[in-house]
Amino acid sequence: MIGAGRSPDTRLVYVDGLRALAILAVIGFHADVPFMPGGFVGVDIFFVISGFVITRQIAISAIAGHFSFTEFFARRALRILPPLLLVTALTVLLARFFPLLPAEITELHRSAAATAAMISNYFFSFKFGYFAKHSEIQPLLHTWSLGVEEQYYLIAPAFLVGLVALAKKRDLDALRVLIAACVIAIVVSFAVAWFWPVSLHRLGFYAMWTRIWQFSLGALVGLASLRGLAWPGLARQLATLIGLAAIAVAVIVPGLGNFPTSGAIAATIGTALLLAAGLGQSPALVTRIFSLRALVAIGLVSYSWYLWHWPVLVFARANHLMQIGLPARILAALAALGLAVITYFWLERATRQLRHHNELPRYASRIVAAGLAGSAGLAIVALLSVGGPPRHPISTASLEVNAISYCRGERIGQPPGDINACFVGGGTTPNVIVWGDSHAWMFYRIADAVAKSGDRTAAVFALPGCPPTPSLTVPFTKTCAGQNDTVSRWLSEHPAIDGAILTARWALYNGMPTPSGKEGIVSTLVRRSGPAGASYLELLREGLDRQIAELQARGIKRILIVGPLPELRQSAVDCLARAGLSGSPLERCGTQKVEFQARVSEINRVLTAVARDHAAVRLIDPASLVCNESDCLPADGPDILYIDDNHLSRIGADRFRERFANDLMWVFKGP
Repeated sequence: MIGAGRSPDTRLVYVDGLRALAILAVIGFHADVPFMPGGFVGVDIFFVISGFVITRQIAISAIAGHFSFTEFFARRALRILPPLLLVTALTVLLARFFPLLPAEITELHRSAAATAAMISNYFFSFKFGYFAKHSEIQPLLHTWSLGVEEQYYLIAPAFLVGLVALAKKRDLDALRVLIAACVIAIVVSFAVAWFWPVSLHRLGFYAMWTRIWQFSLGALVGLASLRGLAWPGLARQLATLIGLAAIAVAVIVPGLGNFPTSGAIAATIGTALLLAAGLGQSPALVTRIFSLRALVAIGLVSYSWYLWHWPVLVFARANHLMQIGLPARILAALAALGLAVITYFWLERATRQLRHHNELPRYASRIVAAGLAGSAGLAIVALLSVGGPPRHPISTASLEVNAISYCRGERIGQPPGDINACFVGGGTTPNVIVWGDSHAWMFYRIADAVAKSGDRTAAVFALPGCPPTPSLTVPFTKTCAGQNDTVSRWLSEHPAIDGAILTARWALYNGMPTPSGKEGIVSTLVRRSGPAGASYLELLREGLDRQIAELQARGIKRILIVGPLPELRQSAVDCLARAGLSGSPLERCGTQKVEFQARVSEINRVLTAVARDHAAVRLIDPASLVCNESDCLPADGPDILYIDDNHLSRIGADRFRERFANDLMWVFKGP
C-alpha cells in the first residue's frame, strides 16, 4: 500500500528541496560562513535522504518481484560516476597549476585512485581527520561521503532482496519484515558507532558501518510510507517545526567530540521528521517550504555543486597561502556553483534521460561494465602518475628543517611509571631540570649547549600535552597526571638539582581554538582535586604557585619560566614552500602581532604575577625572538625559525639561546 495516494514512482519534489538544505549547510561550513560551525551535518542529511529514496525504490521492485541488480547498478553508475570521474580527473589535472607541494600532489593522486575505487572514506581514515588542519589542502577529501554511499548501494540491494525472498518463502509480510530489519539495523549500527573505540575515532567517522543507522532511519520512513504513513495535519506541521529546529541547532551549534555527535544525531532525526512530514495528500508546511523553485533548483544541482565546491575552495586557499577572507570564500563557492550548473545541464541531464530510457534493461550490463572500466582506468592512471615532475618546480633544500630533539621518539608512548629523562651537557650528575609539554623538546639543543659551556648536566622531560603543573591535569591526556607525578618523584631522588626551566604551550590549555584549528578535543586544564568551576587563568596561577613552592622546597633556587611562543596558522615549512611556488610575500606565513597578543595577554599577566611574587623566578618572552612591530614571522631571511606551527627549529633554538644567554646561564650557573 502506497501512502498519500501517490504512485511509488512519483518524484517527491520536496526531497530536492531537502537536498538544497543539505548542500547549503555543507557549503556554509566549508566556506567558514559565520554562524554555521556545524554545517558539516549536511552530509548526515544526505545519508538519510539516500536511505529514504534508494530503499524505497528497491523495496517496491523487490516486493513486486521484478527487481534487477544489473538495472539498479546501471542506474546508480549513470547517476554517480560521470560527474564524479569528470571532477576527479579535472581536479588532478588542474592541481599542478596551483601552489600545491610535491607531497600534496602525490597524496592527491592516491586519493583520486581511492575515489575512483569507491574507497576514499577508508583511504582518508588512515591519513587525516576530517577536521584536521592538514585536511584543508586535500582537494578530494569530500569524496569520503560518496565512498560511504557507494558502499551502501552495494550491500543494500542484496540485503533487502534477500529479506523479501526469505519473507515470501515463509509466507510473511515482506514489508513488515523489512521495517523490522531497519529497526534492528538502526539499533545495532548506532550502538557500534556510540561504543566505537576513541583511539579509532577517525575510522568511526568515515566508516560505512557506523553510518548505517542514518541510512536505515531514512529507509524506515520510506518503508513506512509504503504502508500508508500519513500523519494528521497538525502532527505533520509539528514534525516539520521540530525537524527544522533540530537541523538549525545542529548547524548553528557545533557538536563536539567523536561521532556520533549531538549535531549528527539531531540532524539525522530532524531530516527523518521532515521526510515523514512531507508524506500526505494535503500540502504541508514542509512541502510548501521545500518545494519552492529556488530550493528545488539548488537541490537538482546539489550533487555537482558538492563535487566542485571543495576542490575550488582548496585551490583558492592554496593560491593565497591558505588564508582567504569570507568574500573570497563565498566567491569560490559561487564559482563552484557555476561549474555545477554547467555539469548538470551538460552531463547530469543526459545521464538522467538514460536512466529512465526504455532501452536501459537492454544495455544495463554494458553500462555497469563501462562504469567499472572508467573507474579502474582513472585509478590506474592516477597511481601511475604519482611522483611525476611538478608543474612548478621548486628547490626545497633551504626548507628542510629537522626536529630539534633526539629524544622525541623516546618520549612518545612511555608509560607513566617508566619515564626516562634525556640527559644533556658535559657533567655526570644532573643539576638542572627542563620540564614541560612538547615545547620542552625545543630545549634539548639549547640545554645541551649551555650545560656543556659550564660542565653541567640537564635532564629534559618533555611530556606532550602535559603542562608542568602537577596539581592540574588535561582531560584528553589520560596519562598526564601520572607522568607529572613521576617527574616529581624523580626530582625527590635527585637532590643535586638546583635550577629549573618550565615551558609549555600555555595558550593551548585555555579551551579556545588554536590559530591552526588543529583537530582535537578542547584542551582545558582541570584541578585534580578540590572544587571544580575555576577558570583556566585561576587554575594556571594556582598550579604554578604550587609547583614553584614544591621546587623551592626541594632546594631549587633558580626557576626560569618561558612565556608563550607565537603560534602560526599553519606549518611554517609548508607555508614558506607554498609562498615560493606562488610568489606570495613570506609575511603572509606569519601571524599578526596584535592577534597573538590578544590570545596570550591574560596568560602573560598570570605569568608576570607569578614571577613578581616569587624571588627565585624569572620570566622571559620568546615572542621578541620572532616578532617585529607588526608581525610574528616563521623565518628571518633564509633562516626558518619554526618546524611546524608552534615549535622552534634548530636555527630557532640557536637564536633563542643567543637571545636569552644571560637568563639561561643564570639558571645553569647561578648569579
